[in-house]
Order: sequence, then C-alpha cells, then structure tokens
Amino acid sequence: MKNYLSGSITKDPNYIEKFEQFAKLVPGHVNNPIHFKPFLGLKIWAAYMITCLRTVIKSDALYLIPDWKYSVGAKIEFWVARFLGKPCYQINPTPQKREGIKIVEHSERWAVYYRQPITGRYTLVRFAQKFQKLC
Repeated sequence: MKNYLSGSITKDPNYIEKFEQFAKLVPGHVNNPIHFKPFLGLKIWAAYMITCLRTVIKSDALYLIPDWKYSVGAKIEFWVARFLGKPCYQINPTPQKREGIKIVEHSERWAVYYRQPITGRYTLVRFAQKFQKLC
C-alpha cells in the first residue's frame, strides 16, 4: 500500500525534520514529498506541485500532517485525493510525555496512563487516535 504524506513545506524552516517524524507514523510505504525532484528540473513551486499531484494520483491514501490547513499545496492535494475517492487521514501528534504520564502505542491509537500519586499504579485516562478520517 502506497501512502502519500502531505503538509506545509513553504513557510516552515524545519519541514524536513517534521516530515521525517510524521513519516514514521504512517503505515505501509510512504511517498514523502521532501524526497521528490521537481518536474523538468525547474525549482519553482508549480513544478514541485506537478510532481506531488502525479504521486497523489498514484497513491492509495493521503495522510495529512496537522498543519496542512495552512498550506495551499496541501489543500490542493487533499481536494484532488478527495475528488478521486481516495481515503484521507489527518495524523494526530503523539500525546506529550510528562511526569506521571505513560504512553503506550497500539496500532491505531495511543493509550495514555496517569500514575496515581499515592498507590503508584497507572490508570488509563484516555485513548488518543493516531489518524482522523477526513474523507
């Protein structure tokens, strides 16, 4: 299964680290746009978008990084995938680790446990979904 990872690149100076981090969460083979070469070797936004849209068309599903709503390119990729009937998921960030909190990863979600101060036992607080289905 080929999955496409989409999110904001243009206005984010740390986009490479962000995309690598979220690519680890996506199941199956990930088409990560930070590794794409621009169409015809032109280093302009439109040439990169042509390459990205061609890959979206060939992918089985679209996974969106939480900041995708601030990116024109990611919105275009979302609407193309939606038009083609491909499943679209928003990736939810990993819950924050703090003192007294334990996070256990399952296939589709995280279990968040809180340590009771008196007994020292962990109690399940909530489940956090990894992926939110958009279409």
